[in-house]
Amino acid sequence: IQPIDPSIPTDTPVIFTDLNDAEWSESAILGLYELDIIGGYEDKSFRPNNSITRAEFCKILVLSLGVELEQDYSQAEFTDVVEDEWYAPYVLTAAKGGIVSGYENGTFMPDSDITREEAAAMVCRSAEYLGVDLNSVRLNINFEDEQDIAEYAVGYVDNLYMAGIINGDENGCFRPFDSISRAETAKMLWDYYNILNPPPTEEPEATESSETVVGERMALDDEDTAEEDLEPTEEPLPEESGTPQPTEPIETAEPTEE
Repeated sequence: IQPIDPSIPTDTPVIFTDLNDAEWSESAILGLYELDIIGGYEDKSFRPNNSITRAEFCKILVLSLGVELEQDYSQAEFTDVVEDEWYAPYVLTAAKGGIVSGYENGTFMPDSDITREEAAAMVCRSAEYLGVDLNSVRLNINFEDEQDIAEYAVGYVDNLYMAGIINGDENGCFRPFDSISRAETAKMLWDYYNILNPPPTEEPEATESSETVVGERMALDDEDTAEEDLEPTEEPLPEESGTPQPTEPIETAEPTEE
């Protein structure tokens, strides 16, 4: 799957009718929609401010990874994930990859809203699953509510912040226990998707190398020298005497780097 450049304008018709309040995430929403990773509702709404469930987030994340879905339910990870539910293959795939671990009582709670710190943990674990290093693009900070972030999630939140995938709010807080909205999910996973699938870099046009030019010039010089050697000289040879004739120093070629 090739990434879509949101900076390139398109003539795409209106897909969702309610993105006016989420313009900051519109390109992410449309980008993921074009990749068939997210969808909207029958009334052509996206409902960007609505919360998103753990099952929904898991599906969007797994689709963003582009991995093959697990189909073996013989060793189901969770007691509340039913095989014939729409989200079952995505949760199973995430569980097999160590992306989700569920709760101590053996449940996944697919219909519960996912929190911001849970979403951060899933994304970071998926990078580990893929063997991808999230390169830092900025220095880490301490959120105003850093002490509220669960111990298991602190490192994940820090890594995603330094990678430029998540941010705090206008008050410098991360709000780890708050539900993540559909718009926030789209922006987060779109930025993550483009880290996993960077656009191809353009290779520079082939130019004549300096070594080739030097070689051609040396060849031409040799040809000229050969022609000059064939021509007779009219200058008489200097007479031998006891005093050596002064000569000009001979220039030597400088060594070239290979």
